Amino acid sequence: IRVLLMNLNLLVANPQETTMSYPGNMEEKTVVIQTKLGQLRGAVKHSVLNDRDYYAFQGIPYGKPPLGELRFKAPRPFGGWEGIRDALVDGNDPLQPSFASMAFEVVETEGSEDCLYLNIYTNEVL
Repeated sequence: IRVLLMNLNLLVANPQETTMSYPGNMEEKTVVIQTKLGQLRGAVKHSVLNDRDYYAFQGIPYGKPPLGELRFKAPRPFGGWEGIRDALVDGNDPLQPSFASMAFEVVETEGSEDCLYLNIYTNEVL
C-alpha cells in the first residue's frame, strides 16, 4: 500500500474546493486534487466525533481489472485517466456469495471482478 500511496501522490499544492448540487436541494462540498495519475474529485465531509472536516476519495482504481489474461495475476498498473475523475462513491465490490445465497442455499453471486479500487480518507491535502 505504501507504494500505491506514493504513486497516487495525494499531497498537492492547491486543492480546489467547490460545492456540487444534487436533486432535492442536497449539496456536497468537493475538492479537486492533482495526483500522478490525474485529477481526482473527492468529498469534503464532517466528522461528528471530533467536529472536524476530512477528505474522502472513494473508488480510486489501483490496478487494471483482473479480467481475461490478467485473471489470477498480480495487479497491473492502472495507468491514469484524462480530465477529472469523480472519487465520490465506492468502487465495485468483489465477487462474493449473495445474502440470499447464504440464507437459502441458492448459488448466486454479487459484485464484479473489476474490483481493484481504494477508498482514502485524510484530514488534510497539501
